[in-house]
Amino acid sequence: TLICEVSKAFNDPSPGRIAAGIITGIGFLGAGSILRIGTDVKGLTTAASIWATAAIGMAVSVGGAFLYVAIASTILTLVTLSWIDKIERRLIPTGHPSALLVTL
Repeated sequence: TLICEVSKAFNDPSPGRIAAGIITGIGFLGAGSILRIGTDVKGLTTAASIWATAAIGMAVSVGGAFLYVAIASTILTLVTLSWIDKIERRLIPTGHPSALLVTL
């Protein structure tokens, strides 16, 4: 929603082109962060965070009232990520190993 609203604010005959270019590039980067290891899929939260960061960056680049939207979106994103982390650690305590053993 944030990306669509910000792209409307650009004074371009076709504001959707700006958002489409950014979303395509960020989607490519986000897809690179998703890994499938056996039956586990890792990196979905990272990919979503990359998209949220791009949307916040677009809002900051427009300026004006969108600066307040960017601040609110940043706070909402950080709060959501911290809550999800806490819930995940309670539901799946073994999903976050505390030690990493590397052998060569």
